[in-house]
Amino acid sequence: MNTHKNVRLTPHGRALLVQRVVEGGLRPTEVAQAQASV
Repeated sequence: MNTHKNVRLTPHGRALLVQRVVEGGLRPTEVAQAQASV
């Protein structure tokens, strides 16, 4: 799969975000902030 170099979230990144919300119990804003700082 080709993704644009400036894409905000790849399919893997989206899956990770969902996993952290559903399984980790974190709020979406907490997960988004954590992923943005990586």
